Amino acid sequence: NNDNNIINISNSLDILSIYIDNLKPPHEFLKLKDSNYIISTFIINEIFPIIFNIFNKFGKLSKISEKLIKFIRKCIQNFKRFILPSLTDIENLLIEGFKNFKFGCYLWCSGTLIKEFSDDGNDNIDDDEFIKLTPDILNNIWTFSLNQIEILINIYENNFNELNVDILEDFYRMLNDILMFKPIEFLNNFKIVEIIYKISIELIDKFNEFELLNLII
Repeated sequence: NNDNNIINISNSLDILSIYIDNLKPPHEFLKLKDSNYIISTFIINEIFPIIFNIFNKFGKLSKISEKLIKFIRKCIQNFKRFILPSLTDIENLLIEGFKNFKFGCYLWCSGTLIKEFSDDGNDNIDDDEFIKLTPDILNNIWTFSLNQIEILINIYENNFNELNVDILEDFYRMLNDILMFKPIEFLNNFKIVEIIYKISIELIDKFNEFELLNLII
């Protein structure tokens, strides 16, 4: 029964998300400065292929997308740079998911990815900073950010009826992360800044939702 399969998949994703919170690298391990954390390596090699397969087969269902994105987001938050070997695959999933399904959860997770894999210039040293963010990785994160912005712009300009308040709120939350962690790249892209400014002004006139208006402002 397909409905039973969906329920089982959804429940399994919930259980995985709960476990992930208890599997972050312990401080004692981080002291070793070993980039091969066996649990994150297992997740990357054994669990992520299943997650990506679920995405391909059932991602069009909002409930499944939300559950699998919650799991991926928790992996990013808990494993941080240990998850770098799967960074490109995660980026592609988030881009394709938002482009094809137009669910806000893909932007919600995108903001987390941008935050975790950007150099914030903070003098505080994180425990995983022995795993370096190379210039290529940092540039790639900006390219990813720009992709998500451009997809939203395309939807806004060509399929506005497919947008809703939840998607727009998730977009502006992601945009806040971009402004926090990629301010120079964003502000130097005058064309994108101009378009986002125009869209923001129009949205203020179109919506009367406090949370959305607060995020825009």
